Amino acid sequence: MSKINTNKIQNEDYSKIDIIIRELTSIFDDNIFYNVRQVRKKKSHIIDKLERSIPRQYINRIVNIFLKNLPKKIYHGEILGYQLKRYIEKKFNKFLSEIFKCGDSKVKDDIYNEKEGNFNKMRNNANEHPTKKDDLNQKHLLETSDDITLYDGQPLGNFSNASRISQNPKYFPLSIIRNDEIGRISPNSNTKVAKCTITDNYQEHPYLNGMYVTFNAFPGNKTLGRILNIHTLNSTPSKLLKASLINNETNQDILNIIRDVDARVGDIYIDKVLFKGKFYKELGNAPPTGIPVYEATEKDIKEFYCKPTDNAIQFVRINKRLGFIPDFDLKQIITQHIYIIGKTGAGKGLLANAFMASIVRRNLEIAPGEERNIPCLYFDYTGQFANDAYGYFAALESICGEDPRVVVEANTIGIQNEEDLIEIFCRKYRILDLGWDPRKLGSIQRHLNSRITIDSTFQDFLNELPNAIRTAYSGNAQNHVQKLQDHLCCLGDTIWNTEIEPLKSPTLFNQLVEHLRNGKFVIINLSSLRNSEYKPGTVYRILKFVHEFLNDNFTRTQREMDFPVIVGIDEAQNFAPNTTKLHSGYYLEECNSLISQLCAEDRKTGLCMLLITQRLSWINRNVLANIGAWFVSKINYVDLDNLKKELGTYDFVHFKKWNFHIFGDISSIQKFPTIALKPEKLAELKNEDY
Repeated sequence: MSKINTNKIQNEDYSKIDIIIRELTSIFDDNIFYNVRQVRKKKSHIIDKLERSIPRQYINRIVNIFLKNLPKKIYHGEILGYQLKRYIEKKFNKFLSEIFKCGDSKVKDDIYNEKEGNFNKMRNNANEHPTKKDDLNQKHLLETSDDITLYDGQPLGNFSNASRISQNPKYFPLSIIRNDEIGRISPNSNTKVAKCTITDNYQEHPYLNGMYVTFNAFPGNKTLGRILNIHTLNSTPSKLLKASLINNETNQDILNIIRDVDARVGDIYIDKVLFKGKFYKELGNAPPTGIPVYEATEKDIKEFYCKPTDNAIQFVRINKRLGFIPDFDLKQIITQHIYIIGKTGAGKGLLANAFMASIVRRNLEIAPGEERNIPCLYFDYTGQFANDAYGYFAALESICGEDPRVVVEANTIGIQNEEDLIEIFCRKYRILDLGWDPRKLGSIQRHLNSRITIDSTFQDFLNELPNAIRTAYSGNAQNHVQKLQDHLCCLGDTIWNTEIEPLKSPTLFNQLVEHLRNGKFVIINLSSLRNSEYKPGTVYRILKFVHEFLNDNFTRTQREMDFPVIVGIDEAQNFAPNTTKLHSGYYLEECNSLISQLCAEDRKTGLCMLLITQRLSWINRNVLANIGAWFVSKINYVDLDNLKKELGTYDFVHFKKWNFHIFGDISSIQKFPTIALKPEKLAELKNEDY
């Protein structure tokens, strides 16, 4: 076998390698499949291409080496032209570099003989491992051939299994690759943007652009940034990008050439800088050249974005490739009113369930040496919480051994006071069927409220109603009085004795207080009320009781947040609307006014209000003025301007469904989209707290 005169080749410029690679890749089409026979037919074409710039005596040897060392999978069937080009650019390029670099011609023969033997072995075994064309297309592009082995038995370049793991993060745990060095700081960096040269392992990393990275610019300093604008120093397209060959064994001259010609580089936009326990937005000085850059781990992200707290709760995870679970300060959360907004199907109920399930029954120190279990009260408009549609309560019962739910059907809520008795009386006796003006009916109810007691009878109503009608209809009241008396006499006292009297003095509110003191998740199932007009009245009565209870407790203890409780209202626009013209229901105005009062005044008593709606413009502006935390998913264009006034210029319309960005004092991760934890994961984290 003739030998290559490597001494002469060594004197040639290393740019000859680039010429060979460029000419070889120009022959093959990206979108065409090739087999061994088709590639070998192009031998004369390859020689003609190389004759323009390579001495004739070396062309045949180079072409023969190339044809004898094709990718392994081409012997099993066919290979896509793009994959063949990638092989030429990465592995055959390295093979030529080693040949040109080494001066011992005997070694070249050994390499050639070994590769020729490998070729014969592959050709003999080709039929034993058939591969379909479709399978070739679906495989990762970096797996198109075996490693080319040098005379010392080591892989050529840095293409060991560890490197392949780094370049295929989909199929391996993230923790395997996050300790790898991504790159090093290069010149022309500044205090806000650092330049980075990418190492060999990450040259073809599919998720490199947008990755969070860390580096230590100075002693005692830790910097977190995001690598963007991946590009090369020359005009080589990303599709034809060569590997940089940066590794510990690379010759310094070759290293400099590669860095100057085809090194992949990027810009690190600095997010935060941690120095002596304090956070800064930028570095004090430009980082020195050569500092290693690493992929940020979950611990790194938490160090920068999650404040350490003794009252941490978890209910979402970051919906990115680095999907860590952030910690939120429970004590900070319950001092804010919270608003969840998103289009239909955005996952508002799922997030609300995860949020409240993570908080219920958590111990919170309200005074030195005194703790209290945090309860939740939720007005379930559609019955999803009551029926455990999301599975959180089943997971808590299975893993934690306890289901904290207490479901109260709204249609069974009894008569607690005079207002309840008058409302139930008007409902059961169908006073609205008489066709009276709603304003007149409201006047009649207010008059009765000053005359009727919880112990009043049916006869007491018959005696007081004429006076109430005369007060409302000062001009022509007798006809209305007679009409009402005939109506009531026709129905009789049977309804009173069977449907109203048994509801008097129930123990609901007493039981409600007991459940709240025990840290239960009380669900008022409003879906059991078929007539939606009665729902505002039910919400109003219970909220009024909670308001009075919390204020009495605050007056007695004179301690802020002495009795923390989370109160959630689903479809809140039906109870605190921006205008009552679009909504109707008994006690709607009173309920709207009460919710505004609760958001404005009851924070100090321990009330944390959670409101859930689809539209921002539907909610009372007095309520929105006191919102401290926002969970925002995809919204409609009609609400975009109003939401930007509240939170800033974010692209809310193009947020993804089921993804929520958390704004406000409770969150330092506004830029990260979050998604509610799965029931089993949330229950596991909660069980650890128990």
